[in-house]
Amino acid sequence: MECSAVLQYTSGSTSNPRGVVVTHANVMANFRNCAEGMGLDERSVFVSWLPVFHDMGLFGGLLEGFYCGGHTVLMPRNTILRNPLSWLRAISKYRGTLSGAPNFACEACVAAVNRRKPPELDLCCWLTAFNGAEPIRARTLEKFAASFAPFGFRSEFLYPTYGLAEVTLFVTGSRSGCTPVVRRFEGIEGSRLDRLEGDLVSSGRPVCDTVVRIVDPEKRKPLPEGSVGEVWVSGPHVARHYWNNSAASESLQAVLEAEGDRPFLRTGDLGFLDNGELFITGRVSDVINWREQNLYPQDLENRACNAHAGIEPGCAAAFSISDEVVPRVVMVLGLRKGREAGDPLEISETVKRILWTAFDVTLHALVLVPRSEVARTSSGKIRRRSVRAAYTGKQLTVLHESIRQSSWMPDPKPGDRLGALSVKKSETPRNQRPGVVVKPGVTPQDPGVSENERLTSIVSAIWTDVLNLTHVDRTANFFDSGCHSLLALKVVGRIESDLGGRLPARTLYQASSIDALVSLIVEQTGDAGSDSSKRSGRVECRPLRRGGRKRRCILFRRESGAMPHLIG
Repeated sequence: MECSAVLQYTSGSTSNPRGVVVTHANVMANFRNCAEGMGLDERSVFVSWLPVFHDMGLFGGLLEGFYCGGHTVLMPRNTILRNPLSWLRAISKYRGTLSGAPNFACEACVAAVNRRKPPELDLCCWLTAFNGAEPIRARTLEKFAASFAPFGFRSEFLYPTYGLAEVTLFVTGSRSGCTPVVRRFEGIEGSRLDRLEGDLVSSGRPVCDTVVRIVDPEKRKPLPEGSVGEVWVSGPHVARHYWNNSAASESLQAVLEAEGDRPFLRTGDLGFLDNGELFITGRVSDVINWREQNLYPQDLENRACNAHAGIEPGCAAAFSISDEVVPRVVMVLGLRKGREAGDPLEISETVKRILWTAFDVTLHALVLVPRSEVARTSSGKIRRRSVRAAYTGKQLTVLHESIRQSSWMPDPKPGDRLGALSVKKSETPRNQRPGVVVKPGVTPQDPGVSENERLTSIVSAIWTDVLNLTHVDRTANFFDSGCHSLLALKVVGRIESDLGGRLPARTLYQASSIDALVSLIVEQTGDAGSDSSKRSGRVECRPLRRGGRKRRCILFRRESGAMPHLIG
């Protein structure tokens, strides 16, 4: 059982990815903890689209079903990006009892159900909707429960969790059948919780023989309940070393005097315990020390993203850079595409004013960049160190940069070195150059309108809606505009939904402009101009022929017509 089973790499959100050597004993202990914490047995039905190269998808979405003897339904991992509601349709169809995803997937489902009325869903079977792998937002849980309550979903189904690669997967989880615990914090008055703000969602309690301690990271002493410190974890599911990295492996063998020789994992995460519930507040390495107070970057980022409609939700990175005189706090924000109200100077001044009012923090620099330049991990976490390195190395595509101070700021305190406002503006982005003006909702149905024109109008409307554009060049390359594969899948998914039929995921790589995409659709259908096609108003898109490469796969029950999950 102590033989190596899996070499599992960390996400790389705070440092270079490390290979965690997970043993068979670690895996079995993790399965037991998950089954105990989530109430799983042979009657459980697992529905998962999570990639199996990620610990949540491999252990939580696939292998846990083998351990429990339950039924497993696998979906392609790009399903949630093409059509978020297809995930919920699968749960409804196969009567899934357990399924989950990172926070961004819940946000995508809420946005999709608000955009159009979904098909009939019955989600009363979904007993455990776990949420993890990235910061859990109380507002997201609230919106998700409210949006899908008409379909039988209840807030008691929500199951926030906390885990990491070094513990195989699972550390803490909520109580099954109970509404998640949320605590409200306002500033630091009368509290030992340092500077916390807003609603924090509990990640639940340890299960089985898992031990969680909150420790002063410098003194290595346990802290009392209610105090913020580093989260230390011990248990049989915790790995003992990293692959070929003895120096880093010391963090997996930490010891507390009061605990004897019990080995602990130093997670690097900050948190506190409240009545046995674990609340995660941030990363030790990410905490920003500003004038003798600790600031959590996610608090600054959340407030900044909500400050202006021109900022892409969840697309922000706050960090500090070294300075011999005063600390420097930098905020990098990703902008939405083509927002009419997106005046960079207005956005910059609004964000800085709000951060000063809420946190008493003066930004050294606020940088506005294309949203694709705010780096994320495969599970959606902001890679703050990568963004920081890109900023200090002058590798960001800067749309606007303001350096303190501006007119609304108070007079500088003695000892502070504050420069003058400096603004950089890039050339007009390519996606805003003169082109075709697309009016939302245009679907030509008038006699005499050709099928090609009808498709062009529909595809243009989808294109501009997904990218938040008002003007579009029909010959512009999708990826040259700063877009990426996730948005490409959204475009393909919307086209499938609006026109009917199926398109390959690689469609936008073959046809990267609106004109080329319309031509490809017409070529795929072959009879787009036929009478039957015009009468139905739908285009039946057929996938391109696949290559002849053969692969060995283990197949599970899956969505009809979906690609099988490749296991080995």
